[in-house]
Amino acid sequence: PTSDGAIKIAVVPTQIDQASAADVPELFDDYLLSAVQNAGDFQVIGQADIAAMLGFERQKDLLGCDDAACMADIGGALGVDLLVQVQVARVEEDWVVTAKLINIREARVDSRTSDFIGGGVKALLQNVPGVVAALFASR
Repeated sequence: PTSDGAIKIAVVPTQIDQASAADVPELFDDYLLSAVQNAGDFQVIGQADIAAMLGFERQKDLLGCDDAACMADIGGALGVDLLVQVQVARVEEDWVVTAKLINIREARVDSRTSDFIGGGVKALLQNVPGVVAALFASR
């Protein structure tokens, strides 16, 4: 936790299935960032902050990294307590959203959630707060 007691969380750029990339609006990450910010008394950093702190080369490493140890390494470099990683894909008429909450200090996944969301992009965005709430439910 930071000196004011708030837990520091980094929300890494959403991994979007290549076939679905054109369907997911660029503001998805901002929407996700807001949902995490509203989920509790957290100090939240997003893609722009991560880019500024890590630099371009290290940020490229982040995109190829999906295990908890690799994420913990990057989270440590950012000085955060937790990391939120989300993946989105389109499966037929539904969206599949999976999310992980990674504990940086212990290099482990604290919680996971996955959900099918029916409908278009609006339904996907409307369900982001619920996905985040499910992720933080165990905290």
